[in-house]
Amino acid sequence: KTIFCCFKRCGNSGSESAVIKATGILGLVDAIEKYDESKGVKLSTYAEIRIRGQIIDELRKLDWVPRNIRKWSKEIELAILEVEQNKGREATAEEIAEYLGIPVDEYIRRAEKVMNSGLISIETNIGNEEDDTSKLWQILSINDDTPDKYVEEKELKEVLTKVISQNLDEREKLIITLYYYEELSMKEIGEVLNLTESRISQIHTKAMLKIRKELEKYVKYRPNEGQ
Repeated sequence: KTIFCCFKRCGNSGSESAVIKATGILGLVDAIEKYDESKGVKLSTYAEIRIRGQIIDELRKLDWVPRNIRKWSKEIELAILEVEQNKGREATAEEIAEYLGIPVDEYIRRAEKVMNSGLISIETNIGNEEDDTSKLWQILSINDDTPDKYVEEKELKEVLTKVISQNLDEREKLIITLYYYEELSMKEIGEVLNLTESRISQIHTKAMLKIRKELEKYVKYRPNEGQ
């Protein structure tokens, strides 16, 4: 069941599926061999993390994220950085689109594609089912240069909470809270804040890009244990 859940979240189609399933089985064997009951973590939870990590590593080897999406991710991050440095304030979707030389609708489409490329699952939790942070954690992916196996998930969840607190403005925090923790739809959030659904989507996408960027920086510069 654990392998199936991980495969469903990270799954691919076609001839790659057999490779991914085999990777999941190897991950389960590895988890059973390395499981330490004294750590106070359920075997199923530990196994899921190990299996998911190995499947993600294998998917990366198979280059499952299209190159154009990788390219868009870098371009959007650079655009946000440049515009905000020049303006001295938060960049709007229109300004980011203008910097990229594309229509606003196309910018939104690309930004959503970038975010969706990191989707594992929004509906299911890892670890404590009452831990709301895990719902948000699961849609955040770290880029290819950051090996998941060296990152303690509990520690990253704590960092995630800190990143949200320190890097998002009040409106972004509110939208993240309403969407992931209160489970309101984009349309419902728009009604609460008196904004269009499209505008809520723009703010959400920008907030998620900020969060991912800060998490990637954290993992990149995190010292190895023992150093």
